[in-house]
Amino acid sequence: MREVEPGQYYYPAQDMHVTVIDLIRATPDFALTPEEEAAYVSAVKLAVEGGHPFEVAFRGLVASGSAVMAAGFYQPGLADLRQAVRHHLGVHKLQLKERYQQTTAHVTVARQQAPLIDPHQDLATLATLANLNFGTLVVDQVELVVHDWYNSRKRVLAKLSL
Repeated sequence: MREVEPGQYYYPAQDMHVTVIDLIRATPDFALTPEEEAAYVSAVKLAVEGGHPFEVAFRGLVASGSAVMAAGFYQPGLADLRQAVRHHLGVHKLQLKERYQQTTAHVTVARQQAPLIDPHQDLATLATLANLNFGTLVVDQVELVVHDWYNSRKRVLAKLSL
């Protein structure tokens, strides 16, 4: 992909991640008080306590309007964890401001930051990678983080084991 579109943003390995759930969508003026952070950590800890490790298999690349992602195929544990987080936030009367209700699993590997050089070649390249097996991730720990759109300025509030 870098050879075809060198001007795009490609995530370094350390910034790649699977989002379980977006608790609060990013805005330029986003801020939580220490008390609010502690309340979110407490609620998410309770949600994770009932969870179990699960697997996400990554196979193929897919594109959206502004990104390229490795498609994830997951076990029910991910959906169960998402529902548990939603439940515990409600019980604790904490706001859930998802951009959209997360139902898929993926890892974003590239973001469009410049006009595409050759969209037809990009599609051809993606087609050759549509069934590439990237492997399986065993998820046995989750992080509650505050981060930017690229996940490069990440602040970890909690690391929680499933």
